[in-house]
Amino acid sequence: MESNLAITLHYQNTLETRWAFHTRVLDYIWAGLPMVATCDDATSEVVQEYDLGTLVSSQDVDDVADAILHTLNAPRENYHQRFDEARKALTWEQVTLPLIEFCDHPKRAPDKLFHGKKLGDPFYLNEITRLKK
Repeated sequence: MESNLAITLHYQNTLETRWAFHTRVLDYIWAGLPMVATCDDATSEVVQEYDLGTLVSSQDVDDVADAILHTLNAPRENYHQRFDEARKALTWEQVTLPLIEFCDHPKRAPDKLFHGKKLGDPFYLNEITRLKK
């Protein structure tokens, strides 16, 4: 809470970093900390959507340094409304709505509809069929 800035950087764009939701970003949002964050992951999309800081490229030292200075020099009050909007949108009641909707009205995934009663990944099912021949 006494920090002036939050930094969340990852080394490179991998499958894990792309789909990981770094929960510490929720702490930064709760604390109202402007962020410098690496692009191309799920949490950077939240930072961008609500304009909660500055996004940087992976491994670009100059970009990170510039972003830190830019974000530190921006008046903190510029962020208040943005953080309030993000906090409201990221409550459990809001983020679980798609899951609740699915539980209330479940439906088969499109790939399951296509493959009928066959269970499993289509790639592996095809491989098993091919190997059995």
